[in-house]
Amino acid sequence: MHFLVEADRGTMTLKRFTRKLQAYAAYWKEKKHVEKLGIKNFRVLTVASSAVRCRNLVQAAEAAEDVRKLGGLFLFAAEKDLPLSSPESVFTKIWTVPGGEAPCAPFLGAVQKSTKGGLCMQMCSAFQFEVRHGP
Repeated sequence: MHFLVEADRGTMTLKRFTRKLQAYAAYWKEKKHVEKLGIKNFRVLTVASSAVRCRNLVQAAEAAEDVRKLGGLFLFAAEKDLPLSSPESVFTKIWTVPGGEAPCAPFLGAVQKSTKGGLCMQMCSAFQFEVRHGP
């Protein structure tokens, strides 16, 4: 599993951020990640500057049908939940999935529908790490 990270500083409007998520969704649907990056799967981890901003971003993602349908592709957390003193916290159930009912961890597998029509994921035991920097 590969991760693309969005460090949201709260400077982008919700409408513009939603368009960015829609672009990620289109990229995934068109399998551009396979063609351009040579990777099979990816998820987008968005770290928001505050818990309020995180909730607003999740609500914006839920409001966009094309993003909501691929909700499991996107995970959101507040910066406060990722302290530099505990880098392992990135692996814990601090992430919110659009349409999800409970926080989850980023290494996930089996897809299932949530009550809001998005995708939720359940824990998966196998994963690999690879760090890539921008193009």
